[in-house]
Amino acid sequence: MSSKQQQPQQPHTRTRTRGGGGGSRKTDKEKEVRSPEFKVVVRRLPPNLPSDVFDQTVAQWAHLVTWSKYFAGKISKNTTAKPHTLSRAYLSFTSLDHLAEFAQAYNGWLFKEEKSGTEYRASVEMAPFQKVPRRKPRVDYRVNTLETDPEYLEFIESLKQDPKEAAVAAAAAAAAQAAEAISPTHLADQPKSTPLLDDLRAKKAALFLQYNQ
Repeated sequence: MSSKQQQPQQPHTRTRTRGGGGGSRKTDKEKEVRSPEFKVVVRRLPPNLPSDVFDQTVAQWAHLVTWSKYFAGKISKNTTAKPHTLSRAYLSFTSLDHLAEFAQAYNGWLFKEEKSGTEYRASVEMAPFQKVPRRKPRVDYRVNTLETDPEYLEFIESLKQDPKEAAVAAAAAAAAQAAEAISPTHLADQPKSTPLLDDLRAKKAALFLQYNQ
């Protein structure tokens, strides 16, 4: 897969129209100034273009990008029935000037298949959805609590014990748990019958009385 820069072309933009009726008044929320749109989508990338190859082509603008996401395409086995799914990428820039700089330089970027000779020209457009995921810091409440963790303290105490004594204590604890599981008191707490078994016994008794009449 080879790529090279072509003559800069004007980026594709999508205009948004706001439908409205008559003399409806705008709400306070609609009067607020919209945040600038600095996110673009790069379309018409080769379906088998690796993400690292794409990263190399945009490396000179990497310091201007605040967020990016690459979606690899898929090659169709039968192009007559279903065409290839082209790759695409989303980039969010720090300012509108940086966005325009990238769009003018990268729009029309040529990718060429080495074997088939198929050419793909990248298309830079304004992303229809301008929001980007926010990275919320995850608070770990277990930070700096290791020295007070009960399991850790128990582990430290086990290291101080003699290995033979620790093995004997572990075996005794396991034997005690096994004995408790099969103890008569434990077995007595378990139900000897269930509603399903009671119902089956009642039906069996009714059938027995019916045949013996």
